[in-house]
Order: sequence, then C-alpha cells, then structure tokens
Amino acid sequence: MAPRRSARVAPRGPDPDPPAPASPEGDGSAPDALPVAEDDPLALPPHGAAVRLDGLPAAASVAQVAAFAERAGPVHSVALEAAVEGAASAAARVTFASVAGAAAAVAALAGGALPDFPAAPTRVRVTPPSPDHRLFVGGLDRGLALADLEAAARAACGVRGLEAVELVTSKDAPTSNRGFGFLNFYNGAAAAAALGPLAALTLGGRPVTVSLAAVKPPPPPESRHRPARGARRARDGAGGRVERGRARSGLRPSRRRRPGRPPPPPRPPHPAGLRVRVL
Repeated sequence: MAPRRSARVAPRGPDPDPPAPASPEGDGSAPDALPVAEDDPLALPPHGAAVRLDGLPAAASVAQVAAFAERAGPVHSVALEAAVEGAASAAARVTFASVAGAAAAVAALAGGALPDFPAAPTRVRVTPPSPDHRLFVGGLDRGLALADLEAAARAACGVRGLEAVELVTSKDAPTSNRGFGFLNFYNGAAAAAALGPLAALTLGGRPVTVSLAAVKPPPPPESRHRPARGARRARDGAGGRVERGRARSGLRPSRRRRPGRPPPPPRPPHPAGLRVRVL
C-alpha cells in the first residue's frame, strides 16, 4: 500500500485582508494545502460535521476535493486517506464548518463527480465517518456513582469539551454499574486531547482504562429464507422459548405438549378374540 499525502485546507471564500508574503524558504507559489490552527479543540467544528467520501479519483488533490465538497457548504478541512497502489479510486474525510453542511452533503454530493474528472469510472458515495469523539472508560469500581465519574473526568488536567458522561448500569442491580462507561466530547480533537490526562486517572485506588470507543457494527438483515433442518429457532415475544428440531415458517403450531396440560386419555383396547372384517 503506497502512502498518500494527507493534508488539511482552509475554507475558501473572499478574503478582505491582503495576501501574506511568500515564505523565504519557498519559491513564492501558492500552496495547495494551507495549515489550520488546531491549538484549541473547541475552535474546531463539532462532531457530526464530517463526512466520508468514497469513489474519488485516485489522482484527485486536496484542493480539487475541497472545491467539489463546497457544493454542500463551507469546508473546514480535507484529509485524503491512503490509497491502494494501482487503485482507480480513493477516499477522503471532509469536515465542514457546521453540522448543516455535513447533512446537506448527502444530497448535494452523492452520485456526483469532480469537475476535473467528469469521466471517472466511479461516482462519489457519501457516508458518515467513524465517530472519534467518544471515549471508553473501563476498570471502574462496581459501586462508583455517575456523579463521581463525571466529577473525576472534569477535574482531570487538560480535559476540555466534555459534554456528557454515561455509566452503564446492571439490569439486575440498577444501583451498581457494569464496570465501564463512556465520555462524549465536543469533537474528536477534544477527545484526543483528553486521552493523556485521563489515562493517568485513578478512581477508588485503582487505575482506569481509557481508549477510543469502538463502533458496534449494525446487525445483519434478517434472512427471508426458511432455516435449514435441525436449525435452532427462537420464538419472538415475551416467552422467548427456544425450540430445536425441524424449523418451520411459523405458520404451523408446535406439536409439543405445553407444560401443565394433562396428557390425552389412552385409547380403549379391543376385546380379546374380536376380529373385525371390513366388507
């Protein structure tokens, strides 16, 4: 896999200030990627303002992708992902200045093509990227309260942009937790800045485990085919009874005797020596 240059660009628009002089180390030409200040995570766009663009031409530059994405709204930054060597398409993460721009990108950019590549073999696909603003906190004491976790997280050195704290509780004992929780931040930059301070956090004399929360994949769609013979089939509903044996479509009732129902009376035997002849 050949590494592909990843850069960020500043949003385009009219600039009332005069252009800055060229750097003495360069040749004076305009760069295709302008640096964006990221010292303050709260100055960056919030989470939900980014989209993932697939199906881009492999030869597309950062400036070309940014010009294409500006159809949906002002673009804050563009980051090209690494492309497979010899592949005809690439992907990029586009961060808009607001959440509204990312919402409008689904209708404005899906199925389109870059102006400089009208004959591209593939069309652009727009999907939400993996969330990076959510942190997983594990190794918690089962008796830790939500208020204690929130107070410890907010008191951690350098933690900024913390929006919500979640503590997963047990279904059997609502007063106790399951030993882990989640921290939701303003954006991915704020979550990345909090990883270091939170990694040194101790609660109840025990260190905690902090990492980026993994994304749970969506469940597979239900199959319309009838399950095979001997498959395990669970009934839907409050009972939740599981049956084994030949799977049916569910139209026929089960032949098994329900618990609590008496067995049917036995048939009376035929009299001894009685023969029945059918004419």
